[in-house]
Amino acid sequence: MEMRDMAKLSEFFRRSPRKAARAMAMMVNDAAFTARGDVFSQIDRTMTLRSPGFVKSRLRVEKAPLSAPLGSAESRLGMIETERFGGLVAQQRGVGEERGRVATLLARGNSEAKRVRPSARMRPGETFEDQDDYPGSGDKQAVIMLSKLRRRRHRRPFIIRDHRKIKPGLFKFAGRGQKDLRKLQSLEPPKKTHTNRWMTDGMRRWEQAYNEREAWRKALTKVWGRRIMLGRF
Repeated sequence: MEMRDMAKLSEFFRRSPRKAARAMAMMVNDAAFTARGDVFSQIDRTMTLRSPGFVKSRLRVEKAPLSAPLGSAESRLGMIETERFGGLVAQQRGVGEERGRVATLLARGNSEAKRVRPSARMRPGETFEDQDDYPGSGDKQAVIMLSKLRRRRHRRPFIIRDHRKIKPGLFKFAGRGQKDLRKLQSLEPPKKTHTNRWMTDGMRRWEQAYNEREAWRKALTKVWGRRIMLGRF
């Protein structure tokens, strides 16, 4: 904003401190919600989102109360983390996510844009045939399990944990005679996540495009009860 606009705002604050405080809180909230839109656009533009609505619902604004004293109004924008959703923190910071498993492309129907198929999920409390439930250790243990499962024509996924040539994961049989294995979930520690500073870049876009003067005009007009132009109170 120009210095003359700042001077007019200061005069408005001096004349009507309560209305000015309310207008400031409204303006701060408007800025936060506008930034939310720009940040989500950045996420949607640079990531493959399987559930855009869910991700957008996790991006929250904590509004400043309209009763906040003049000069203390503060809005906060952030991503909500849950037990099953990391809030895209790993992408922003470029660090590995603390996950014990990672779904493969096959589990998503050969498309990164799709969700994991129900039959390929490892839900809490769900049990699978597990290498650890069979006698022996290492390769021998895995071979015993696979042999028994093939004889039973087992069709559900199963877990291999320790084999020299097979990396840990959730598998299923494929091919004629169940000779082949297809991995549905990897049980190895995930690799470092590719850095995508979605919050940093989204806020930069907001800073470049946000019309602060127009936001102030709208807030002042709503509080004052008539159309306000900066400098015309």
